[in-house]
Amino acid sequence: MNSTFVITKLDIEMPDLGLSLSNSKLVGDRWSKVLGEVFRIHTVENLLTFFPYRYEDRSKVIKIQNLTRGSQNVQVIGTLTSLQLIGKTHKKRLVGTLVDESSIYKSELQLVWFSKIDWIQKSYKINYKYVAYGKLNWFMGRPSIVHPELELNDSYNLRNLKGVRPVYRSSTKLSKAGITPKIMTKLIRNAFDAFGSSIVESLPEYIINREGLIGKKMAFEKIHFPKVDSDYGMAIKRLKFEETFFLQMRMRLKYHWRKLELTGIAFKSVGESFLYVYHKKIDFELTKAQKRVIKEIRGDMLQGYQMNRLVQGDVGSGKTIVALMSMLLAVDNGYQATLIAPTEILARQHHYTLEKYLEGSEIILALLTGSTTPRRKNTIYEGAKNGLLQILVGTHAILEEVVTFQKLGLIVIDEQHRFGVEQRSKLWDKKISEKQLPHILMMTATPIPRTLAQTYHGDLDISKIDEMPPTRKPVKTVHFRETKRMELIFYLKEIIKKGQQVFVVYPLIEESDAFEDIIDLEEGYRQIRNNFPASSYQVNFVHGKMKSTEKEEVMKEFKDGKIDILLSTTVIEVGVDVPNATVMVIENAERFGLFQLHQLRGRVGRSSTQSYCFLVTKDKLSFPAEQRIKTMVNTNDGFKISEVDMKIRGHGDLVGVRQSGSIEYKLTDPMLVTEDFDLVKGQQVRVERILNEDVHLELSKNSAIKKELERLPKFHRYWSR
Repeated sequence: MNSTFVITKLDIEMPDLGLSLSNSKLVGDRWSKVLGEVFRIHTVENLLTFFPYRYEDRSKVIKIQNLTRGSQNVQVIGTLTSLQLIGKTHKKRLVGTLVDESSIYKSELQLVWFSKIDWIQKSYKINYKYVAYGKLNWFMGRPSIVHPELELNDSYNLRNLKGVRPVYRSSTKLSKAGITPKIMTKLIRNAFDAFGSSIVESLPEYIINREGLIGKKMAFEKIHFPKVDSDYGMAIKRLKFEETFFLQMRMRLKYHWRKLELTGIAFKSVGESFLYVYHKKIDFELTKAQKRVIKEIRGDMLQGYQMNRLVQGDVGSGKTIVALMSMLLAVDNGYQATLIAPTEILARQHHYTLEKYLEGSEIILALLTGSTTPRRKNTIYEGAKNGLLQILVGTHAILEEVVTFQKLGLIVIDEQHRFGVEQRSKLWDKKISEKQLPHILMMTATPIPRTLAQTYHGDLDISKIDEMPPTRKPVKTVHFRETKRMELIFYLKEIIKKGQQVFVVYPLIEESDAFEDIIDLEEGYRQIRNNFPASSYQVNFVHGKMKSTEKEEVMKEFKDGKIDILLSTTVIEVGVDVPNATVMVIENAERFGLFQLHQLRGRVGRSSTQSYCFLVTKDKLSFPAEQRIKTMVNTNDGFKISEVDMKIRGHGDLVGVRQSGSIEYKLTDPMLVTEDFDLVKGQQVRVERILNEDVHLELSKNSAIKKELERLPKFHRYWSR
């Protein structure tokens, strides 16, 4: 990569737009603080990019006699004939009467205020003509507007009875501070007048002409101050194009940087360890999907650039075997590999599985967790450092500075969403050199919103294990409301009679005042014991507060079939493999996110026996909770589940470190549906066309793109930084 193009600082200075609001003289310190707290508006640029969320046509005036039920926001011109204070001190309201002469009889519209009454009484005068605007209500057969926007007709006519008017998001905190919608419009108008000249064109002329776009400064003016409907249409087209183009450009640049700037490690050989495990230890036929993904990973590792691949596959699809074969490629080429998992249970499960397949080979394997003894830790540290230890499996303990590798060639991160970006970046420091970095293989059973969004934007290479082993049957999911609990108890007894085992999961360990309607683990244990007496049923529990040795002992008894019902918190969300457990009961399922529900369901269905997941909820659910439960009942597909999850939670910040909430889009639909999805797909083609011709953005025709990238906030060059 050309060293002159390194986006690490603001090389192109735009001091005016970067000014803080308090220093811009647009607002005082108090308003500046409120705008920053509520909408993260800290600078002039933040204010100018605080776009309207809808528009109102304020050119239309309705006569009072023509007001009809079902109308939304209406605008009326009339004379304020009275203002009366009604009610007691703590329930008082101010009621005004607006009269127009829309027929031979005077028609009346009530105006009602419940707050700022003293200010309103001083500000508005009887027998003056006003323009009233607001949401129409009907009370006792009479039309009314609560908290209307009210302005003298003469001054209003001069400014506003022409075309459309922008409407900005607001909040109670803004209103209490005195930042009304009218004030917000005025602030943005003042900002544009004072700083609009600092808005520099960021797209090349050839793109503007080819795509039929208006200029950037004109787009800002038209989106905030449209005169006709077509104005904001043109503005939104331009600004949507810009935000999708530059987000895609940044994502694809990261992709190209990895391949061009980093040497990577080329694994040329398929050696003895790989062939031994493949032919001698795996006693079943890999699925076509597993073979395809291993081939894709092998292709990456041959190229000499750093692999950055995500493997998505539902629980039980065989991701661990894929990870093992990938690590063996590293080992056979003289490098070390590490597999990091988010919980000790999952790390131990992986270690157990790998140990089984590596039995009889000469590969040295170790497990490092928080509960590893100090003496064993020191042995592992030394083995990793001198290169004798070839594969290290573990938890966050691997991230500690004391863990160093001689030749780390591959990092496998299981359930990658469970590690924050900052945590993952610590693995980056275990590189061989600044230029030679280990390959990265991430795995997940359900792509969370952030990951799903990255698949749309092309920052990762994606592999999907979309085929389950032929012996596996899809888990059937059933929703039980609280009133149907006895039916559930009866069914569980029938399952246990057949010699099968049951998981029951709770969201809490002990009673919490904050969630009084949740059946906690302790209360759940008492209820289960009432219905499944100790004389006939073996019941036990595990939770996160137990010592590792205690949890292991209980889990071993469950695996050995000595426990009929295992109660748990979400400690068993990942990493528990008990084929004879065929039923998963999730109490208060409405309290869990979709991803957790899908992961918990994945603890069953690990044999040829039909398995079930029962989602137990209270009788009445909120709309989002109902949506989550229906999604779980209707599909086992991880990608479909993630799409719904993304609608509820948002993507996360694709180029930064946030992993929940909305991405950088301000105008584009974050779900990328319909035309917005097509726009992003089109941007992928446009960006690739540009980078294939000018990957360093050195051509003069692309100078505007390069300058804008340098001006934008710093973003991380690689997946983990």
